[in-house]
Amino acid sequence: MIDKRMLVDEAIIKKRVGMDEWGAELFSEDLYISPCRFDQSTNHVQSQKSGASKNRTVNYVGVLYIDTDYCNVEIDNSYIDGQLIVDNQAYIISKIIPNRHPMNKRILTYEIEVI
Repeated sequence: MIDKRMLVDEAIIKKRVGMDEWGAELFSEDLYISPCRFDQSTNHVQSQKSGASKNRTVNYVGVLYIDTDYCNVEIDNSYIDGQLIVDNQAYIISKIIPNRHPMNKRILTYEIEVI
């Protein structure tokens, strides 16, 4: 169980449901998550190709922590490739890790990894 004082963020999760006729992604209705915690990190990768040109990549990754004692939601693998919105920044859900109680298999927390 996570101390509720550390859960200072709010998030919106949307499932990816397909594409429209113009090729734009379609998402389900908003699932509001509050309280939760979002930790973000930035990764800068720079590699040199032949000659003087350089290829630079900046990756913004993060983890959303959800404690089911404070936020009664059920997240399954259908949310992978969905969208997570925190502080008006959209991320793509890449991994969902349910953390279970060792004795009764009840889900205690979710860790949702995004890019």
